[in-house]
Amino acid sequence: MNEEERNAKAFAFKLLAKRAYTRKEVMRKLRHKNFSEDVSLKVLENLEESGLIDDKFYAACFAQTHQEWGIRRILLELRKRGISEEHIEEVKKTFGEEEFAKCLKLASQWREHLSREQIRSRLIRRGFNSSAIRRALDMTCEDAC
Repeated sequence: MNEEERNAKAFAFKLLAKRAYTRKEVMRKLRHKNFSEDVSLKVLENLEESGLIDDKFYAACFAQTHQEWGIRRILLELRKRGISEEHIEEVKKTFGEEEFAKCLKLASQWREHLSREQIRSRLIRRGFNSSAIRRALDMTCEDAC
């Protein structure tokens, strides 16, 4: 292992000590630090083999920790972070079924303080789909909103 590889690996370890990163994010950071493509790819392979970078696990954790977001927003963020479509589909299957329940919970929490339109706007910004929003609003805002 040459000096550039050692430095790239040390830099990647320092990053991953702070929080989890996707493969794409680590690659971008390595490029930003001007490590060569070959060295960066070698470091990434090593990190994946040792389990320090795991995009599938990252995607599941990300979805789990963003419970107040709709599935559309979660999937959009995962795509931005370079998660593969295969892993995104798994998240969609696992967490997509909870969409209406999460939407209903948020609408119920907000109904005493916000109008129907304000609740609808908030839910749209959080990435919930229109049918879940409509159903949640119909159930929570019959007469209160």
